[in-house]
Amino acid sequence: MNNVISDLHHLALLEGDLLIARANVRLSTGTERSSPAELTDAEESIFSVIHRLHYGLAAGRYADTRCTALVETVINLGINTEPALYEFAAESAKFDFRADQYGEYDHF
Repeated sequence: MNNVISDLHHLALLEGDLLIARANVRLSTGTERSSPAELTDAEESIFSVIHRLHYGLAAGRYADTRCTALVETVINLGINTEPALYEFAAESAKFDFRADQYGEYDHF
């Protein structure tokens, strides 16, 4: 039961962080680029939320059915906020998880 509560708490924090990032985008706060190759502060926040979500999913967190609705909410918020950034963050998290688990980074 404690794991489910911990997972729900973590998901709620991710949802809150993503809602704050979305609000910043709407208000044009943190959307200035210091260079063309860098993410804005708002994009960095969105990337971080999606990365943490997908890293947790890859690690087997949020598997309890009581987490399903909140996982879907965070995923939909991420996709609707920045679709391309969502895909990049999700793939990045899966790669990072595999690298952490299996040492794939040794092959570079």
